[in-house]
Amino acid sequence: MVLTVVIAMILVLVFVAIYGGVIWLQINLSKREHWFPGLILPGAMILGAIVVMLGVVAYSIYTKSDNGANGFVIEYTTATSIQIILHMMTVFMVVSIPNVPLLLIYTIQRSKRKRMSEVDKMSI
Repeated sequence: MVLTVVIAMILVLVFVAIYGGVIWLQINLSKREHWFPGLILPGAMILGAIVVMLGVVAYSIYTKSDNGANGFVIEYTTATSIQIILHMMTVFMVVSIPNVPLLLIYTIQRSKRKRMSEVDKMSI
């Protein structure tokens, strides 16, 4: 029991450290002079969400069934296209949730940078 709690705490600390590192990287990339480095992490997360969504679609359309001695047979499911589309949208939205803080950091840092550049222009 104690070992399970210790392992869980270590895993939580590792995930917090990884996400903290991602936040730190996003802040530093968003502070750059050009606009595109700050969009690298959100873009990568969107691409990852698309890959997960396509995997879910492939899983939703095809199933494996046991055919006895012959092994497994891949068959179509009976899911309607509306069900698959709703499932795709739900998965995409859930997987894209970590993008919200990254895009918020990008927006805040870019507005600060723009305000500072306007102040620099006025001081000259």
